[in-house]
Amino acid sequence: MVNVMKEGITKLSLKHNLAVWDLKAVMGGDSSMIVWVKEQLGSGDYVHFTADGQRLIGKLLGKAIIDLFKEDQ
Repeated sequence: MVNVMKEGITKLSLKHNLAVWDLKAVMGGDSSMIVWVKEQLGSGDYVHFTADGQRLIGKLLGKAIIDLFKEDQ
């Protein structure tokens, strides 16, 4: 269902001129959660993130926002 949701979100973002950050792509694409779990960034349920994973996602999102802001200058 992730791809169906991504398609819908992408369509809405284009319609309303909104930015979208693709966490799945940032993580490494399909099945990347397996690697994140092995690296102890994802939990054993393969859905949630560990505290370290959450911190990494926050840093990556922050960097993406800053980079986008710099692009717009």
